[in-house]
Amino acid sequence: MVKRLKQTFLAALAVALMLPAVAAATTAALPIDSAAAAANVEKMIATATERPEDYRQQIDAMIDLTLHILRGPVPDGSGYQYAEAIIDKTAEPVTLLSERVNAVWKANQQQTFSAEARTVYMLQIYAPKYRSGLFRNNGDTYVEKYKVEFSIQGKTRTINWEHKNWISRDSTVEIPLPGIAEWAKIEIVAGVEASDVGNAIIELRAVRPIVKDDPKNPFSYSIDQLKALQKNIAYAKSEATLEQLNEALAGIKTAPVAAAASSQASTDQAVVQKLEAISSLMDGSEEDRAKAKAELKSLIESMK
Repeated sequence: MVKRLKQTFLAALAVALMLPAVAAATTAALPIDSAAAAANVEKMIATATERPEDYRQQIDAMIDLTLHILRGPVPDGSGYQYAEAIIDKTAEPVTLLSERVNAVWKANQQQTFSAEARTVYMLQIYAPKYRSGLFRNNGDTYVEKYKVEFSIQGKTRTINWEHKNWISRDSTVEIPLPGIAEWAKIEIVAGVEASDVGNAIIELRAVRPIVKDDPKNPFSYSIDQLKALQKNIAYAKSEATLEQLNEALAGIKTAPVAAAASSQASTDQAVVQKLEAISSLMDGSEEDRAKAKAELKSLIESMK
């Protein structure tokens, strides 16, 4: 019986030694589209080299999209594999657009306002309490309808809503999204009373999650480079911008290789440890040997 178990053990060991490459190939497959992230950084490098008038804004936008990819967004948009997304309802919204409304609604006039946001889970239409200073009351704005387009995991969806109501000053219309969108656009059709022409301001705002990155992310080096660049993008010199972008690109291209090597080493070590534990059971009681046989069978099945 013992001899037969040891023969089974040796056969399983031989199979196990051939399987780590297959197992590692599975565990090393990252749910992060590194090719898309690298393509984004390459576009940023080209933009920083050509330096069109709005190149800083273009790079800032592409950094947001690239960070979203590198954090490993989960399919339902609820968060990331390698970052904690905190939905803080007290977080200050980001103002995307603030404009005066001059169209008289009752005279069949209307204005269209639109704005885009990235890494956002809620959009808002807001009428400030004051136009400017502390004593100039803001006028009310009539919003006929709004349209929201957003993308989660590459799938674009649209929300159309006939609002047909006034937004009084210091009031907000909240438009929650079903997850964290890598990109969103809001468009509204609005107007005001004749007496409020030039005296009403409407704002389009976005609420973004607070994101805490996981240092265990294989792409953490590139994420740090991009975050540091984004922090200084408004005044960073072009040479420094290109240097950080090239570092981020190198990190993206290197990370999958390092992750694969780490994954295979981890898999090999786990298999060896499991086989050593099974081997020790074979020298024990009849019950231990039966347990060893069962665990050996389970190990083989798990690696198929």
